[in-house]
Amino acid sequence: TTVITRSEIEQSQSTDLKDLLQRQAGIDVARGGGAGGQTALFMRGTNSNHLLVLIDGLRVSDAGTGAFRWELIDLSSVEQVEIVRGPRAAQWGSDAIGGVIQIFTRQADGFQLTGTVGSFGEVGAGIAVGDGSQSINLSTRDVEGFSAQNARGFSFDPDKDGFENHQLSGRGVLKLPQGTLTWVGRWLDAMTEFDQGISDFSQMAGKLSYQTSVGAWQLTSEAGRYRNELVTESAFGRTKSITRRTQLSVLGHRDITSQLQWMLGLDTVREEGVNVGSWHERRTHWSAWTSLQGGFNQFSYAASARVDDDDRFGRELSTQLALRWQVNETLRSFVSVGEGFRSPNFSQLFSPGFDGLFAGNPLLQPEESLAYELGLDWTPLVGHQISMSGFDSKVNDLISFT
Repeated sequence: TTVITRSEIEQSQSTDLKDLLQRQAGIDVARGGGAGGQTALFMRGTNSNHLLVLIDGLRVSDAGTGAFRWELIDLSSVEQVEIVRGPRAAQWGSDAIGGVIQIFTRQADGFQLTGTVGSFGEVGAGIAVGDGSQSINLSTRDVEGFSAQNARGFSFDPDKDGFENHQLSGRGVLKLPQGTLTWVGRWLDAMTEFDQGISDFSQMAGKLSYQTSVGAWQLTSEAGRYRNELVTESAFGRTKSITRRTQLSVLGHRDITSQLQWMLGLDTVREEGVNVGSWHERRTHWSAWTSLQGGFNQFSYAASARVDDDDRFGRELSTQLALRWQVNETLRSFVSVGEGFRSPNFSQLFSPGFDGLFAGNPLLQPEESLAYELGLDWTPLVGHQISMSGFDSKVNDLISFT
């Protein structure tokens, strides 16, 4: 697990999420062209859609492709990034085969103004205002860019391929008599050019979260809504795709003993995907999961199990078990085994293809994975740590074009 804080983001001088994440172990990043170019992220060798991406707890992958547009997130609006490597379907469900990355939007305290000037005609600015409980962030970035391809490219055009990105986000906390209400909201409008084409993006997301206590239980209820629209014009014509997603969840956790914690969760996701002129589909997903975390002497453990029910393919059971041994004050070892799965996206199920090529198959079943991991953490000095992990992951029923 890796946590990248706001201070670390600022110290890194990264211009976007690609620059920030490609420095992390076990992560590979590929981008076509310059700023705003389509970016794919691969964790532990798995496919780019084998990674679950969350922003403030909301799933943000495209319903059609299953991918996430990393290039659209401005770091000036990010408070923290959390990375969990390896399969996590037993807690998070579909897509968490290679791992989970969660992005938290900015929680400003005071006033901060940032400005950027760079090569290839880049200018940007950001404003963050907050009082510690309520926060608003506004950012903009404009890059003239350069040609996304060289002369050997399939659709090479020597013009400059630019990028524009405008974002507004906010979050706040309200203390209520019986609990705490938290709200988050995000709006994005962006444009990216590529050789002989242009794409326009718009995103809107919002979530309410309520935390309270009932006896020995700490309960968190969440309701969120996400909408993403992509319009692309190229030499092949004009395409428009839309993703709408409603997400509800309830999480309860309690301490059974001083060294044993029990968690229970219920989730449901209603997803709608549209590819104008090709398909318009919906599906509903329900899940229930439980987790135990505890320890005894020099050992600690975590065990999770989850059942997912999708109206497209039925039920899926995922489990995970991890054990850690604190050998001494400076050395610890761990071992884990976990399952993962990924539901087919709408394009893989329903795309009409091109003259019969690359067409979808509505009979596809989920991809399933099983992974083992063994590792060591050594802390020879305060502030210094060396970690080593060996893992083996296998995916069955991998979905591929033929």
